[in-house]
Amino acid sequence: MIKNKFINSKGVSLISLSITVIILIIITNILIYNLKDNLGVTNLRNMQNDISNIREKVASYYAQNGKIPAKIKYTNVSNIDVISDAVDTGDFYVVDLEALENLTLNYGLDYRNIEEDWEQSQIDQLSDIYIINETSHNVFFVRGISVDDQIFYTDYEPKDIDTKEVNLRYVDNIKIPDGFSYVEGTKNTGIKIENDENESEYTWIVQNQKIENIPNGIQVQNKYEFINSVNAYKGYYKNNSGNDVIYFSLDEQWTPTYRQSGIYKDKNNDIVTVPQGFQVCTTPSKNTVNDGLIIRNSETDDRYIWIEVPKGIFQTASSEIDYGDIKNDLENYTAFYKEEYENYKDIWYAFDGDTLITEDTENLTDIQKELNNGCGLNYDEYIELRNKMYSSIYNNGGFWIAQYEAGTENVRSSKDDEITAVTSKRDEYPYNYMSCAKSQEVAQNVSSGDFTSSLMFGIQWDLVMKFVENKSDKMKYEISKDSSNWGNYYESSFVIDRGEYTIEPNENNSWKEYSQDTENFVVDEEKLPSCRIVLTTGSSEINKVLNIYDLAGNVWEWTLELCQNIESIEVSCLRGGSGNTKSNNSFSSARFAQPYIPQNTPFGFRVTLY
Repeated sequence: MIKNKFINSKGVSLISLSITVIILIIITNILIYNLKDNLGVTNLRNMQNDISNIREKVASYYAQNGKIPAKIKYTNVSNIDVISDAVDTGDFYVVDLEALENLTLNYGLDYRNIEEDWEQSQIDQLSDIYIINETSHNVFFVRGISVDDQIFYTDYEPKDIDTKEVNLRYVDNIKIPDGFSYVEGTKNTGIKIENDENESEYTWIVQNQKIENIPNGIQVQNKYEFINSVNAYKGYYKNNSGNDVIYFSLDEQWTPTYRQSGIYKDKNNDIVTVPQGFQVCTTPSKNTVNDGLIIRNSETDDRYIWIEVPKGIFQTASSEIDYGDIKNDLENYTAFYKEEYENYKDIWYAFDGDTLITEDTENLTDIQKELNNGCGLNYDEYIELRNKMYSSIYNNGGFWIAQYEAGTENVRSSKDDEITAVTSKRDEYPYNYMSCAKSQEVAQNVSSGDFTSSLMFGIQWDLVMKFVENKSDKMKYEISKDSSNWGNYYESSFVIDRGEYTIEPNENNSWKEYSQDTENFVVDEEKLPSCRIVLTTGSSEINKVLNIYDLAGNVWEWTLELCQNIESIEVSCLRGGSGNTKSNNSFSSARFAQPYIPQNTPFGFRVTLY
């Protein structure tokens, strides 16, 4: 019975089995092909998304900087069949991905591998890389993406080659005005443009040296607007058959607000750290470290300037906590501006009764360390703040200082006036009649995002002087001996462009408003014997350097530095000079000691962020 069951059981024939295997092989091949095809389509979409994002960022960068974000040439493009001989006429460059903010890509990783000393042949071997044509701004992926035996290098196919010419809006970083078209020329030979309506031609006039007056034969409605524009853009357009001119507005433009502190790289590749809640100015002459980079608090509109400290100066310090070595390196770098001020030091100080005590005083008691009547900070607070300042400068390569002297919306007439919030804005009244301690109390409460705010330390002021020396047209003599040509001092003569002024002392501390009806108003015409003129913040363009106003003169500014003069109670340190001092005694880098609780004297201050 068992045998018969086996005999009668139905089995699978060899032919049936063979047919089944063949069918499975066919189905598997179809699935593999479809999977491969789908993977290729996915890769293609990823590349297309990359190029779309790069193109958008490039357009924004070009509009802001007048050039494409690329420096490294790429010549191995013979295999890219979508390149148009009619449009892609310029050289090809590797897209500088570091210059494009908030960019996430699927490809292009070879960019990270490029070394500064690479030869062209090494660069041309890279394939996982995005390149851009300097003329058309078309973007290509060198390796390409394969789909169905076809290779795609950009977001269009060979039959749809992009032949649309770019309407050049910049030539050699010089903007082509709206309503005009580029004709020919370069910045050096003279860029020629044509009015789209009446075909009148204009030529770019290069002006590398700063001007203070309008060139002969030219008439403009707003003298200072024209001068500021020419100095910012280093030129202007002039009609080829007349004296009509075209110049660019300096209306301010800003980056989005930083939701947390982050990095900003300017067009010269200089890097700064921006505090949370701030925006970076992208307007020419205000958007680079070399010109005086401006940021603003997006809520309060307070403005600050980046003071660069080259990281190469740190010869002994090797970490952010090497406070002593950082101090020594900074002092060596700025030694020139302290040669005659050996008694001035960034150390904590206070008064125990009539006795001056400092962090160098032996056997300080815990009670003494809690005193804050000197610089507005107790012992531990001062040491912590100073160390934070050292670490920040070491890590970030600089710090921020207020663009303007500390200001307030309401006039202060004595030290008994109510203490209010401080600003760093134009057209404010100087926040004066303050002791050093009170100034620090107000300065440390400034809205500063995730940074720390305070009065400036002495070393910071010296670093500002070094920055002015390195980046501006001011000579050492104009910084350290006589600053009358860029500051409000008693013997200075300069034009007020805006704001208000007051003659001190006077009975009611009245302020007069500047008006264009009094154009070319000169400060010294109003001065009286033993008096000075005090200006609202940012009242004169002449008293500006690297976008910092009134760094020389107007009002003395408190710092956290101590003058160790044991024969006098004049210990708190002022910097910069004022309108009732001679500039050859109170120049921009000068130090001046005053009692820590001064009489009713209009001293002010300036805030720093780090």
